[in-house]
Amino acid sequence: MITDGQDNMSRETLQEAIRKLQPNKGATLYAIGLTDEGLTRTGRDALQNLATSTGGVAFFPQSLNEVDAITRTVARDIRSQYTLAFKPGNGAARKGYQAIRVEAKGQGHSRLTVRTRSGYYPGETVR
Repeated sequence: MITDGQDNMSRETLQEAIRKLQPNKGATLYAIGLTDEGLTRTGRDALQNLATSTGGVAFFPQSLNEVDAITRTVARDIRSQYTLAFKPGNGAARKGYQAIRVEAKGQGHSRLTVRTRSGYYPGETVR
């Protein structure tokens, strides 16, 4: 998503938008916030929350010259993604938002970065 980060036509709250992006097999959102005047703190926070809730990343370039490098970074990130799946026990009994956390360890690597959605709502699927 490439945007100026200004909310001028929303029909939903930020939380409703995040919830629609959270279902199983939902999209991963990469956001690029562009504007000559700079994003408001609220706009930056909204893009950051939308992206990280889906396992994506938000970028805030200082100039259009940085956008090419950002798109290459996003493309490289997409090509190096893995898909993990799990089936929670007794999922029917769980209600509301379920947070998840994924860690990766690799022999000979001091630090591995894992980006994943922050959680999901049981029983909801992508529409």
